[in-house]
Amino acid sequence: MRVLTILFFLIIIPVLAFGNDVVFTNLPAHLQLFPRDAQDSAVVAVSGRVETPGYQQVSLEVYKNADLWKSYAQSLDYQGNTADFSFEPKIHAELSEYYFYVYLDDSLIARIDSIVCGDVYLINGQSNSHPNAATYSFRSEFCRSFGRHTNYNDYDPADTTWGLSTGEGWCDSCLYAVGTWGLRLQELMLNEYGMPTCVINGGSGGSSISYNLPNEDDHMDLTTTYGRLLYRATKAHVQDAVKALFWHQGESDSSPPDDSLYFDR
Repeated sequence: MRVLTILFFLIIIPVLAFGNDVVFTNLPAHLQLFPRDAQDSAVVAVSGRVETPGYQQVSLEVYKNADLWKSYAQSLDYQGNTADFSFEPKIHAELSEYYFYVYLDDSLIARIDSIVCGDVYLINGQSNSHPNAATYSFRSEFCRSFGRHTNYNDYDPADTTWGLSTGEGWCDSCLYAVGTWGLRLQELMLNEYGMPTCVINGGSGGSSISYNLPNEDDHMDLTTTYGRLLYRATKAHVQDAVKALFWHQGESDSSPPDDSLYFDR
C-alpha cells in the first residue's frame, strides 16, 4: 500500500504532471455525485491513453473515506506509440466519500477527491421554487449541487463545477444555490435515509408558465429557464437519472394579462 499523506486535502486540480504523456477520456470531477442505479451503486469510469512509449502500466487506487478500498492495475499494450487504459469501479450509495488516485508506473498522475453516489432532484418554477432565508446555514459534504443559479440571466456555459449546496435563493449569480426548501429537502434526505443528494435549482422569480416552456428549436437555449436547467443537468451527467422534478408555480398567471388565458379552463 502506498502511504498517501494528502488524502484528506481538497484537491482542486485533479490532473498532475505528464500532460504530454497521458490523455484522459473519462475522469470524475471534484465533488461529483454519481446517480445510483437499481443496485444502489454507480460505475465511475476512469479511462484514457498513454501517448509516450516506454511506460509499463497504469494503476488505480480507490479509497473509501480514509481506507484503501480497491486497487486495479492494467499492463499497457502499445499500438504504435499509444496504449489505451480503462477502469470501471463501482461505488455505493451511502454516506461515504471516495477518492481516486491514478498512477503511471509509480508516478501519481491524477487525484480526485470527495466523490459520492446518491439521488438527483431538479427544482424549477417561479420565486416559490427558490426562496432565501439568511438564517438557514446548513451545509453538508453529502448535499451537492452543480453550476450557478442565475434567475433570469443568460447562463455562462463555462460554469460547470460541482460544489456543496447552499440555501441561497434570490440571487442572479450564485454558485450551488438550491434555495431554502431545496436545501431543507437535502437535509431531510440525509437525516432520514442516509442518502447523498444533488439538487439543481433553475427557478426564475415571478416567471409565467409560458416563460418556463422550452424553446422548441433549441431545448438547451441558455437564454431560457428550461434550457439553463437542462444544460446544467446534462453537463453534470445526471439528466437521465433524475428522481423527481419539483415545479413550484404560483400567482404569476392569475393576474392580467395572463389570467384570461386560463379563465375558461
